[in-house]
Order: sequence, then C-alpha cells, then structure tokens
Amino acid sequence: MSYRYKYDEAFEDDFFFIDTHLYYWISERCMHRDGYDDWGGLRVLQRDYDNWCLQSRTPLSPPALFEQGLQIRGHRIENGMVSGLFLREDAWALEAHA
Repeated sequence: MSYRYKYDEAFEDDFFFIDTHLYYWISERCMHRDGYDDWGGLRVLQRDYDNWCLQSRTPLSPPALFEQGLQIRGHRIENGMVSGLFLREDAWALEAHA
C-alpha cells in the first residue's frame, strides 16, 4: 500500500492538527496501563495511525511530525519504541495468552 503525506511548511508547524487527530486515534486504537512500563513499536503505531487516517479520511502526517506529536503528548521515543503507548489489539492478544 502506498501512502501519500500532506507535507508543507505550514502543515509542519500545525501541531494543533496532529495533536487533535492523535488524541482521537489514541482514544480509539491505543491504551496505557497505569503501573506498567509498556512500550509500543513506533513504526507499528505509525502504520496503524496511517490506516486510521485513511479510514477516517484524515490527511496523513509525515513520520517526523507523528513522532513530534507523540513527544508533545508526553511519550518518550527510544530505539524505535514509544513509552506508555501500545495498540489495544496487542493488549487483547497479551490477555488471551495469559
């Protein structure tokens, strides 16, 4: 599948746009568990966000802006992993195997 990113200087600085869409995507597709040191794969999260954008007819954001948006929301990114955020479907898979 090919992704096209809406990217220009004005969009790069529009963190309200990315933050609003990240909020809705995180609310629908991700979870955070208090008391756990959970980490999600950055590229897996980006791919899921891109698919969510396509389904909701929302413009895609470039990977660098996606990463900045996560960091602004308080998530640390290290070695391709995002602190405190992972997909709900991954949590369900963990519970199913427990």
